[in-house]
Amino acid sequence: MPSVMVVDDEKDILKLIESYLDKRRIQHVGFSDPLDALTHFQQNSTKYDVVLSDIRMPHMSGLELAEHITALNPKVKILMMSAFVIDSNQMRRLQADQKVVEFVAKPFTFGKLGEVLDRHLGRDGNGISLVFF
Repeated sequence: MPSVMVVDDEKDILKLIESYLDKRRIQHVGFSDPLDALTHFQQNSTKYDVVLSDIRMPHMSGLELAEHITALNPKVKILMMSAFVIDSNQMRRLQADQKVVEFVAKPFTFGKLGEVLDRHLGRDGNGISLVFF
């Protein structure tokens, strides 16, 4: 079953996203501190299919987190989100290196988030896993 790690220092946003993932029956774990998320990922690097991370956070940016995570597991898909203007050169470099696969601008609707997650988790829009043979 696909699994998602969510990292956002804004605890209210993190709780909203986790609640949405619960309703969609998507396995997930959430962190409000990117250092805690990285420590957890180091011990569980093959458990996650997608990491959804805010970009601007204290202690470590989401872009730095993406670099660490993909060094541990290059197969994990990194989705970045932010309400702020981002360093487009750094984002392009990470996308070119296939470390970040998509950017989601905040605020976003749950419909948009669901569409992005479904695309990267191989699910249809109803929360049912798609199987490709």
